[in-house]
Amino acid sequence: MANEFKDHIKTFIDSLNENSLEIHYQGFDFSNVSDSRTQFTKLNYDKNKVSVLNLEMIADMFQVYTAVHSAAEQHSSRDFGVEVPHHLSNTKSNTKPLSNMKTITPSTERITDRANQQQVIDLDEIVEKWVWQVWNRTKKKSWARYKREELLIKINWKRVTFIQSNANYYGLPPVRLPKSQILFRTVCNNKTANEHSNVFKTERSTRSTFEFVFTKSLRKSHESFLIFRLPEEVIVVGGEIKREQSVPFGQNITKEYDLEWNINTPVRVAPFTSTFVELHIDEEECYGDFDISIRFLGCISVTVATRQSPNTDLKLISGDIVQIIREALKNNNQLDGLEIIEEYSPVVKFTMHGKYSFRYGVQQHVVLDQESLLKVLVIL
Repeated sequence: MANEFKDHIKTFIDSLNENSLEIHYQGFDFSNVSDSRTQFTKLNYDKNKVSVLNLEMIADMFQVYTAVHSAAEQHSSRDFGVEVPHHLSNTKSNTKPLSNMKTITPSTERITDRANQQQVIDLDEIVEKWVWQVWNRTKKKSWARYKREELLIKINWKRVTFIQSNANYYGLPPVRLPKSQILFRTVCNNKTANEHSNVFKTERSTRSTFEFVFTKSLRKSHESFLIFRLPEEVIVVGGEIKREQSVPFGQNITKEYDLEWNINTPVRVAPFTSTFVELHIDEEECYGDFDISIRFLGCISVTVATRQSPNTDLKLISGDIVQIIREALKNNNQLDGLEIIEEYSPVVKFTMHGKYSFRYGVQQHVVLDQESLLKVLVIL
């Protein structure tokens, strides 16, 4: 068994240069390229760097490798988001300067309830049912006195690897709003016979909104995030907005950015003329449906303790999450959407569905209008 495992690891390491996979994952930074805004690293594996890792890290990476290759068989793209075990985390910061024309302040995020979700599968509930089955089969006689409500279970998801595909968006392209938003207006009056020059200078802001609402999703107790890569149409016109938006796993969220617009331009005012100056912002919006595929595999571990002594574990129970889901599917027809993929290493697959709504500023322009003061004088 040990030799077979070593052969698998050797095959895995040798394949890193043969079939380089570009993936996103929150974890060990091989390439020293990271984005501090999302803490997700974009990398290409390097065999020489992998060789310095310890066996535990290689084993975890092998688990990720098999799952990613399984997912790659089902998609033309080899670009995935991977949440790896916690002990591999080691990312670095690499921020980029913002444009001078318009800047973005840190976003505000509002996580909303699940009232509009049509289907939510709670992975914790599936694991809990499995835990009680194992507990009833293996508990000591001295533990028989405990009622279920007197016991506390803690689920550890850290050794379960979650792999996501890129999100698919339906409802594009974005639509330009017919009416610009007027952020500022002023008037310059010249009652003299000479041309005047004024400076139109102001700073104003608009709010860009990105809303994600899940209609079919998974949830679990361990906090983690999905990465939604915004459509190319949004990125082209809104370059300062982060392309990769982190969304709490299966939770509805509205993300808002304050986008600041700066203008500093001379305005010439003719003799006996009023010049009206306005700062206009063009906005776009798009809305529709999305889906995003999730695959996961690995080892789940659960501790059982009493509520009176929550820090003293009575029992540690571990199991393969794929096998746990497999058994649950046999006995529960309400788990629609969960399926087991048998290629390479078996993984659980689920496709989340939802609705998105984006609104954001794309362009600023100054609108000038003039009115002769002589007309007013003639009338008077």
